[in-house]
Amino acid sequence: MSNSKIPSRPATSSNEDEPPLARADEVADLLRSIQDLIVPFVKAADADANSKPSGHGTVVSGGAPRTTLVEHHPPQKLQSLMDLELPDEGKGKEGVMAMAKQILQYSVNTWDQGFMDKLYHGNNAIGLISELLLATLNTNVHVYSVSPALTLIEKHTTRHLAQLFGLHRAPSASTTSTTNPPHPHPANPTSNPHAGGISQPGGSASNLLALLTARNTHFPSSKSSGVGTIMQGTGEGGATKRPVVFASAHAHYSTSKAASLLGLGDGAVRAVPVDAGGRMTGAALAKAVQAAREEGELPFFVCATAGTTVMGSFDEVEGIAEVCAREGLWLHVDASWGGGVVFSERLKEEKLKGVERADSVAVNPHKMLGVSLTCSFLLVRDVRVLHKANQVSAGYLFHGDEDGGNVVEQEEAEGEKAGKGLQDGREVWDLAELTPQCGRKGEALKMFLGWLYYGRTGYAAMVERAYDTTAYLAKLVQEHSDMTLISEQPPPCLQVCFYYAKKGTLVEGNEGKKKMSKVTSDICRRLMRGGFMIDYAPGEKGLFLRVVVNSETRRGTVEGLVKAIEEEGEKVWRDVVET
Repeated sequence: MSNSKIPSRPATSSNEDEPPLARADEVADLLRSIQDLIVPFVKAADADANSKPSGHGTVVSGGAPRTTLVEHHPPQKLQSLMDLELPDEGKGKEGVMAMAKQILQYSVNTWDQGFMDKLYHGNNAIGLISELLLATLNTNVHVYSVSPALTLIEKHTTRHLAQLFGLHRAPSASTTSTTNPPHPHPANPTSNPHAGGISQPGGSASNLLALLTARNTHFPSSKSSGVGTIMQGTGEGGATKRPVVFASAHAHYSTSKAASLLGLGDGAVRAVPVDAGGRMTGAALAKAVQAAREEGELPFFVCATAGTTVMGSFDEVEGIAEVCAREGLWLHVDASWGGGVVFSERLKEEKLKGVERADSVAVNPHKMLGVSLTCSFLLVRDVRVLHKANQVSAGYLFHGDEDGGNVVEQEEAEGEKAGKGLQDGREVWDLAELTPQCGRKGEALKMFLGWLYYGRTGYAAMVERAYDTTAYLAKLVQEHSDMTLISEQPPPCLQVCFYYAKKGTLVEGNEGKKKMSKVTSDICRRLMRGGFMIDYAPGEKGLFLRVVVNSETRRGTVEGLVKAIEEEGEKVWRDVVET
């Protein structure tokens, strides 16, 4: 027996010399104070909805022109108005609340009916609660041990989303290439238990992860040896071939950025021409793939878009899937914008036919569904492919299956872990192994609680209502003598695109194009003063107006918007075109 003495415990704890913790009281105090600012901010937007049908938002008294929607200043002016100095000595609650007032005053109130500028809109009550809950937990959803509940919620949410898109259905033999399959599919032709996904910080990140996973799946050596290995000896007689990517000419720019970030180069993205409705078709893709092969290039990835950024077009996914199956190409569907239609059986059948044959799908609930920003997912038919393409050895974080929660056996050699994929039924619980991210906020909770609150049918009703309002706005524009609709009627998604032109006559020629662009941009600028924010985009005849409807947009609001455009447009047209 050892003769060493066990040190005695101190008679008193060191905590007795410190004040008691009162964090809960501090939280309660600050929450009450911020609530007194936030609730009136939302109430103001609710009240302003009653004024929108008139074509003018409620004017707020103060030192600058302001509506409930926004008090807009250029950056230099705003810097002088806001107290942005960071002090040596803290200003406490009073300083924080004073700054919170300034932030609310000088920010766009996206709860306002007049905000129809971007592909998202104001938050909702369940969104605020979700963000508060996440901030309270303040944890990282990278390993199961520190975020058990949020890990289960993310896996459950992504699995159910994948099922809505039909990714749990394994493709039939007719949809899988026998010459160059992208990855092994489950044997069961009707059920796939591995469909799921991972949350990402936005649609661009989801598209990047899709391309990364496809690259590492098609070219496994690129994961460890770099993209240079793809170019070495892949052609006949040792000739090299450049890997290329295909996307619609109207696809989001994130595909090109992803190709650049992954070492393929943005020049590897082949822009496939679109039809009159702004859609990439299977026939156009087949022609582009054939041309690339004839040029000695190596096609491997196709990005179809479900809801393009400007016109809202849905590519012909079913025909594109046929080409991908025949050619052995990874099919990714960027449904960041239009994916919300999956909750509506009617719209899903109309807009997303063939999406169940995709290898991956990006969807952003923070757009059409109004979930709190940011909330985005990459969904796949087999999460094991994500694991194989992204998992690396990090023993300081990923500790094997000592909790029974990790998929990689403890005794596997470190070198094997970096490249080994999961081919059995075990699941991934340490979710950072599925993505390049290590720091991961539990964004899936926001979708989960929203789904719990509204239900699938509630989301379906929201989306269908937004589509109905969009069609109504397009009808108003189409019937107006001074507006020229360029969207399809009804529009394919929630954008309505059109020109303002007196008597529907656009100014022609290069000089006319400049004038039309100025008319459009000036109208947008003047609308902001009256409580409406809309956007514009480039077109053949110059910049055109683009309005984005959402599930909260009322018919009276779009009626008021048309009135406001009519009023401001007449003034601008006179100043720009007629003088």
